[in-house]
Amino acid sequence: MTLAFFDDSLERTYSYRLPGVQTRRRAYPFPDHKVTVLGSSKYDDAEGQIIVHNSALRESTKGVTEHMRLGHVYLAERMFLSMGIRNLDEQRLLKLRISELKLCADFMLRIGKIERETQYKEIFSLLRLIERDLGDPKRDKRKLRASQDVSTALNYRSPKGKQPVGPVAAMSARGAIAQIEARIRNLLGIGAFADLHHALFKQHIRDGEAVFRTIKDAKNVDDLREPVSKLVRLKVNPFLRPARRILDAYENLNSDRGLLQVAHTEAHGSLLLGYVERRVIRRLSDIQHERVSGAELSITVERTIALSKALESRLVACDAFTKDVRELAVTRLRTARNILSQEDLFSSERRRAISAKRALTDLTGLVAA
Repeated sequence: MTLAFFDDSLERTYSYRLPGVQTRRRAYPFPDHKVTVLGSSKYDDAEGQIIVHNSALRESTKGVTEHMRLGHVYLAERMFLSMGIRNLDEQRLLKLRISELKLCADFMLRIGKIERETQYKEIFSLLRLIERDLGDPKRDKRKLRASQDVSTALNYRSPKGKQPVGPVAAMSARGAIAQIEARIRNLLGIGAFADLHHALFKQHIRDGEAVFRTIKDAKNVDDLREPVSKLVRLKVNPFLRPARRILDAYENLNSDRGLLQVAHTEAHGSLLLGYVERRVIRRLSDIQHERVSGAELSITVERTIALSKALESRLVACDAFTKDVRELAVTRLRTARNILSQEDLFSSERRRAISAKRALTDLTGLVAA
C-alpha cells in the first residue's frame, strides 16, 4: 500500500525552491524523491501539500524556481494523468515531424542545385509549417534548435546564384531530426515519471478512501481499531485533517457513542469530498483535456450536470463541514452546473468545462480544512 511511504521513520529534510521563496522542510518522499509531501512545521500551515520537482521550471527561471506546489492528492493525480497524455501526444507529433523532415532531406539531397524555388513550393511550404510548429512559443530548447535548423534549410542561399542549395538544406533538416530525437528521448523519461506518479497517487486515493470507508461502516469501537491504526499515515491533503480529528477523538473521548459519531462524521465528509472530486471535477477535467468526444462527450456533460444536482442535498446534510462552508460549496457547485448547461455561453463544451472547473477551484481545500 502507498500508505507505507508515510511511515514517520521515512521523514527527511529537503530544500525547496518554490515561487518567491526558498525553504528547508521536513517531508515524506515518494520513491524517486522528486515528489514529496510536506510534514508539519511551526512556521506555516502547508503540511499535507505535495511538492513536485520540475526541471522545465528550473531551466526557464535559471534555477531560481524548481519546485511546484499542489494542494491535494486528487489534483496531483489529475495533473500526472494529463502530463502523461500530453507527453504521448507530443511524441506522436514529433515522430510525424521526423518522417516529414526525412522526406524533405532525401528529396533536397537528390535535386542538388535548385534553379527555381517555386518549382518545389510544396517542399518549402512543408518546411515552413514544421519551422512554425517547432518554434516559439515553445519552451524546450531542443525544439527551438530544431526550428532554427529548419530555418537554415529554408533560408540558406548560394553565394553566387543566391539560390537555395539542396544538400545544405538536407544537412540542416537532418540536424533538426537529431534535435527532435533528443527531445523524444527526454520525453520518454518524463513519460515514465508521469505514469509512475499517476499510478502511485491513484492508488493512494484508493488506499485513503478505503480507510475512511471502513471507519464509516464501523458498528462499534472494536471495528475502529484496525482502520484507526492506518490514519497516522494519511499525511496528504485532503485526508490529513479528517484523519487527525478522528485520531484525536479516539485518544481523548471516553464515550464510545461520541467517538463513533465523530469517526462517522469525518469519514462521511472525506468520502463525500472524494466523490465530488472523482465524479464531478474529474469529469470536467476529462472534457477540458478532450479525453472524451462525440456521443461520449454529450453523455459526460449530461451526467456531470445530473451528479452536481444530486450532490447538493448530500453536501447540505454533511455535518463534517461547517454551515458556511456547506453554503459556499453548494453555491460553487450550482455555478459550475449553470455554466456547463448553458450551451450559448461558450461555443464548445471544452470552454464551458474550463470555466465550470474554475468555479470549483480550491473546493477540496475549502471543505477539508
